[in-house]
Amino acid sequence: MGTFIILVTVMEIFGLLHPTLEMLGSIGFHVGEVDFNLLGLIKGVVTVGFLLWMSIWLSKLADSQLHRMPNISPSLEVLFSKIIKIGLISISILIGLTTVGIDLSSLAILGGAVGLGLGFGLQKVISNLISGVILLLDKSI
Repeated sequence: MGTFIILVTVMEIFGLLHPTLEMLGSIGFHVGEVDFNLLGLIKGVVTVGFLLWMSIWLSKLADSQLHRMPNISPSLEVLFSKIIKIGLISISILIGLTTVGIDLSSLAILGGAVGLGLGFGLQKVISNLISGVILLLDKSI
């Protein structure tokens, strides 16, 4: 991180930052109404990397807070910890896709078709998963 800040500072001092950003913005292609360029890709990768790092850090913080609660059983701690981690990582990826310039509404049809196919194919697995979550919440294990 420090190396990146030093590099940007040196480029700004020598007047190379703005031409470099313009060059990175000019390299790209169009897909439908979306314009993909190298600068947007770099911004997206940096944003997703930072958000993933923050979400993992926040999930570890939530995990340590869950361990301090005396009323929660170890199985519920693990369950809540996993739910929080998966939720934060999913939100990070969605924010990163938005940063790159991909409209999330354009993924709705594709997501629906994939979800329908997975739903039919993984019915037994999902029912077992839900049964496991119910057992964990029931505190019978």
